[in-house]
Amino acid sequence: MRTLVEPVREREPSLAAPTGQAADALVADHGDAVRAFVRARVADPGAADDLVQATFAAALDRGVPADDGPAGVGRWLFAIARNLLLKHARDGRAHDGAARGPARAPGAERATAAPGPLEAVAGAEEQARVREALATLDVDLREVVLLRYEADLDYRSIAERLEVPVSTIQGRLARARVALADLLIRRSP
Repeated sequence: MRTLVEPVREREPSLAAPTGQAADALVADHGDAVRAFVRARVADPGAADDLVQATFAAALDRGVPADDGPAGVGRWLFAIARNLLLKHARDGRAHDGAARGPARAPGAERATAAPGPLEAVAGAEEQARVREALATLDVDLREVVLLRYEADLDYRSIAERLEVPVSTIQGRLARARVALADLLIRRSP
C-alpha cells in the first residue's frame, strides 16, 4: 500500500502532513467523490469548487490520519466537507435543495466521440432534462446518484463515505432510478 503521508513532529502521532506528491495522490484518490458529494448539495458550481478546495486545504492543514487506511481517510474528508457545507448553509449562501441541480449531468464528462451539431443540441437538451429531474430528488437520493454515476464509485465505497449500510445505498439508488424514470417519462416532449 502506498504511503500518503510523512509524520510531522508538532502534530499528534496519528496525524501527518502530506508532501507534494502525497497531497496530489490524496486529491486523485478522493477528489471526484468529494466533488460529487459537495455538488449534490450546492447549486453554484463555483461555490461547490470553492468548498471542495477548502475541504482539501483543511485536510492538508490539519494533517491526514495516517493509520485509518484509504476508507478512513475518505470518511474523514467527507466529515470535513459536511462541516464546511453546514457552515456554508449557516452563512446563507446555500440554496434550497429543490431549486438546484448538479453542475453536470451524471457521466457527462465520459463522452468519448465528439458529437455533430445536431447530436450536441439533442445531448444538451437531454442533459438539461436530466439535471431538472435530478434537482427534484431528495438530497439523499441525488447524492448517491452523483456518487455512483459522476464519481464512478461502487456501492461499498459510497456506503463507507456516507457511513450507511450498503443495503441503504442499494435502496436509495433503486428509488432514485424509479423516480428519475418517472420524471423523465412524464416530462418527455
